[in-house]
Amino acid sequence: MSFPSFKFVHLPLFKPIPEHTSGHERTYISYQRAAAVIKTYGMTSVDILQFTPKFWNLHLDFIGTLDCAAYSLMAIQINLAAETLAPFAEKQPQYQKLLNQTLNFEISAQYLLTEVGHGLDAKNLETTATMLPNGEFDLHTPRPSGAKMMPPASPVKGFPRVGIVFARLIVSGEDRGIRPFITWLSDGEQMRDAASKPLDHAITTFTHVRLPRSALLGSLDKPKDMRKEFLSSIWRVRAGSLALPLQMIPAMKRGVFVAGKYSQRQHILGPDQKPKPIISFRAQHGPILHALAQLSVLDDYAQKSIQYFKHSNLAAPVQHAIGTMSKAFVQNISSISFTLSERCGAQGLTSEILLNRYEMPPAKDPTSPLAKHEQGLLDELRGMTRVISGGRRGDDFDRLVLQRSQEFVEAIGHRIAYEAAIEAGVHSDLVALYEIWAILQDQGWFVQHTSLTGERMFQVEAERLSAVLPQLETLLDATGAEPYCSTPIASQAS
Repeated sequence: MSFPSFKFVHLPLFKPIPEHTSGHERTYISYQRAAAVIKTYGMTSVDILQFTPKFWNLHLDFIGTLDCAAYSLMAIQINLAAETLAPFAEKQPQYQKLLNQTLNFEISAQYLLTEVGHGLDAKNLETTATMLPNGEFDLHTPRPSGAKMMPPASPVKGFPRVGIVFARLIVSGEDRGIRPFITWLSDGEQMRDAASKPLDHAITTFTHVRLPRSALLGSLDKPKDMRKEFLSSIWRVRAGSLALPLQMIPAMKRGVFVAGKYSQRQHILGPDQKPKPIISFRAQHGPILHALAQLSVLDDYAQKSIQYFKHSNLAAPVQHAIGTMSKAFVQNISSISFTLSERCGAQGLTSEILLNRYEMPPAKDPTSPLAKHEQGLLDELRGMTRVISGGRRGDDFDRLVLQRSQEFVEAIGHRIAYEAAIEAGVHSDLVALYEIWAILQDQGWFVQHTSLTGERMFQVEAERLSAVLPQLETLLDATGAEPYCSTPIASQAS
């Protein structure tokens, strides 16, 4: 797959930043890079509202792996800020100019939802926007726990900054739920009245900041269901839970490409005192070949997840579930430690499935080892749920059932990825290697419930590694990572 940002690879702006560069200068370079990439993509409201291939390609673009800060800025700009604003701009032309500025990265747009005291319980946000007699709003942070956290909020030269700030709408003393408000944070030179510490990622507070009536995105009316209204206003988080982990795929490709090329050049003295390629030893080629097999599967898994997500008949909870599963699955493959939020997401998904509120896409071949593993874990969790005291709200449910939610969610992902690879025609040797890798992630279950022994699993792994090893050079080149790898160890010449 080729990306429109490929032309930037050899430009000075995207060269590695010298070590002596100050933090402020690095930040400014990241903003310039993000703006350049976004302008090249030329996103429209159609792209972000209908999830066109252009939208997903931005998250799979290798260019994002060259600068994590720039990628974060792009993801927030397009996937959160612009996409929150777009539905309102379609119906109210007054927001169209701001949307265009955001899509072209003429301004920096941020998404201020999470507060210091309210992360996963965002429905309890403390920031208020009180309607005044003249129709304006008074935006205020009542206490330190209500301060917005994480979004970049300080001035960056040349990038006026606007925030989509989520606050509790108060009209005539009545709480009308959490709504998004357009709030200008800086003019590209200095802060507006809403002040923050002089850091790019900042704790941001508001002290009786006046906002015009047009700052409110939506109606003044009190919704019949405030929870449903709130979830509707942050609907883009569902897309983000799927889109953001996609960047790990090109990041893994770069890492595997460099490790593979370097390993091919390394030699050690064998028993006969003659140089022998280090890649010929399983301890060296095993991890690289496993990673290449996983990447071959991941590409098709990503496309399959996108198809599931876009399906018009999927309800919002199912879209969120697909995002949660994908995030857990991709992070598991890339060996990135899980944070509390991912664990909570997996636990929430497991609870919903156990309550039969919805189902994940069913197995195409229920007899495959990975499908049996998924179903076996589900049966075990359901069996435990039936006999524990206190039901799903008891301590035993948390201790015995939810504790295993991560492995269950990953099992779903492994099975769907395996099926997507077969359907997409991935080479059978790679699919087979991926399958045994997934099996080895839960050896105990397969020993207990199938005829496989631990010894046999490792024999199968060795056989499948040997089948893939002759394809190493071709597989490394097929990642497409070479133009984005400037590290000297990637080639003997450099």
